[in-house]
Amino acid sequence: MYQQIIKLPFFKTKNDFVVYLNEYKYLSLKGVQLNSDLRDQILFNEGILIQKRIIKKNTEILERILVIEPHLDDFALSASSYALNAMPCGASITVLNIFSKTSVTNFPWRQKITISNKQYEKLRIQESLIAVEQYLGEKFESFRLSSPTLSGHIETYQEKYNQDELINNLTKRLIKKIRKEKISTVLCPMAVRYHVDHSITFEAVLKTYKLLKQSFKLIIYEDMPYARDKTAYFSRLKQIKKNITTEDIYISNEEYLEIIADLIIIYRSQFDDVNRQQMLAIIKEDFRATSSNKRADSKKMEFSQHYFKVKSLK
Repeated sequence: MYQQIIKLPFFKTKNDFVVYLNEYKYLSLKGVQLNSDLRDQILFNEGILIQKRIIKKNTEILERILVIEPHLDDFALSASSYALNAMPCGASITVLNIFSKTSVTNFPWRQKITISNKQYEKLRIQESLIAVEQYLGEKFESFRLSSPTLSGHIETYQEKYNQDELINNLTKRLIKKIRKEKISTVLCPMAVRYHVDHSITFEAVLKTYKLLKQSFKLIIYEDMPYARDKTAYFSRLKQIKKNITTEDIYISNEEYLEIIADLIIIYRSQFDDVNRQQMLAIIKEDFRATSSNKRADSKKMEFSQHYFKVKSLK
């Protein structure tokens, strides 16, 4: 069966070297006797080639899902399993990124390659377009806002008043989008560890939910990798449940593990030292840990992800 191959545009082969962003010699194949199959295995595992797998979809759109991510890659890391399980049931997916502008000091390759903040943003947006649109065949958008912690802009949203101003602005834009596109389900981050970008996103979505009189289904996702910190995780969950009544949802990922690993590994600007097999092992362990936390009376699923459906506001 034919399966499309996506070649990440950030890599090029030059004189038996795989070069990243035309500058850094990322992988040497020089002097190594490789047949074509083994060579491809290496390139797939390094995330240079991505094998686009078959994704089941329903041709009739029955649900319009908006996944809101603070940073580029949050969807792939934390909420892609929900989308993949919903698509065969007739869901269309729009991934909306809020903060795309961030400091190049966060770029893992910065000791090897010199790029500007603007180039870094362009690279990360291109990764999301490949993951969401080229691989999944769904829609990606970005508000392209500066991160509140971006060097030189930290004063903008540091005070509570200015954070409220940003939340209000985001709320207005989200209300307009949800109404215009007839969104029926919205996913937002849990904001474990209270990272300012995640917290602002959470508060804006919650305010939108209130102002639209709970007219859409709201799902809260566990933001990874922060949710691995169980002390911070349960502290945040306790805080959420003071104001919100939720219903636990566990979604099986068994048939989507390979796809989730593909989506995450596309973000090579973030995961420069983890190959695809390592990423697959990491997400399996994360899902196993989630499954082990399930109640004894729930159906056993080895690889599941935990979401929270908002039932009411207190």
